[in-house]
Amino acid sequence: MPTLSFQQSADTFRVTEELFFQPSGSGDHVFVFIEKKGISTAAAKRMLSEQLGVPIDHIKHAGKKDRDATARQWLSYPRIPAIREPSDHPQLRILDLQYHAHGLSLGHVRLNHFELTLGGPIDDQPLNAEFKFPNFYGGQRFGRFDPANLDNPKPWVERARRDAFSQVQATFFNLYLQWRLKESPHFVEGDIYGFPNSKKTFWSSSDTTLKSRLETGEIVPTGPMFGAKMACPEHDLEQQFLSRYGLSPADFVRRGKSGQGSRRLLWSQTWELTCQNDHGNTHLSFKLRSGCYATVVLMAIFRAKCLSDPFWQWPNFSENQWLHPPSVT
Repeated sequence: MPTLSFQQSADTFRVTEELFFQPSGSGDHVFVFIEKKGISTAAAKRMLSEQLGVPIDHIKHAGKKDRDATARQWLSYPRIPAIREPSDHPQLRILDLQYHAHGLSLGHVRLNHFELTLGGPIDDQPLNAEFKFPNFYGGQRFGRFDPANLDNPKPWVERARRDAFSQVQATFFNLYLQWRLKESPHFVEGDIYGFPNSKKTFWSSSDTTLKSRLETGEIVPTGPMFGAKMACPEHDLEQQFLSRYGLSPADFVRRGKSGQGSRRLLWSQTWELTCQNDHGNTHLSFKLRSGCYATVVLMAIFRAKCLSDPFWQWPNFSENQWLHPPSVT
């Protein structure tokens, strides 16, 4: 087994977003395609706001991109007369500027294209271009939520501010997925299903083709992002899971508008996954649907066993981490 490692940085982690649509070329909103290097999406928006004189609240994004990366993404803002033009900065380059009828919103990203450079060569064994993996949130998603609070999660569920509550939702999704993989990893009657390349969901207990559609990957079970308007499956697995933490779905419904809730695919897949040796390193390239994490793909390919560990113990790729450690003699 070859020795492989990965440390996420602007030189080793590149991501380019692809929208569901392209700017039309005319309209009341400016679309700017940027390349940011070593800064967060929020920092890029602040930098652009200062350049343009546009209030930062008017600058919209369709998806957040990693700070420790070279990331290409679209930002939009209203087309205001006599506004200053954006300019290049060592950490922020303007690659394209277009116009469109409306601004960007969360969810407008169709796919993210990733290019990762790993330390060390890989075996010549090819990887499946459509590699399937459990759709965990990556460790960078959880921010200030301390898993130690799972001993008493109700205050977090009931009183956490909206941004912190979204981290609580992601925490419980990851925990549910780990539990589901142990308890009922395959077909469960009454699941709510989604599609690999769509955000639509459905449930049907009368469809006799469900099992075969699951096996071919045409449909995928979804899991809970608990909240007030989350659709609930016909089985009681999610209630059983919450009872382990002294909670019920009603505890999340009390959040009202501050925690809408949604469904998320339990499994996802890569598209066009390729892996090549390059001067002693490994170059990994693939596409993911919006909301999936490249670091989770790395772990699923090279360190799958660690995905059953508590997620707060997963490798921190801001530091150099072994994927395949050197052999111990």
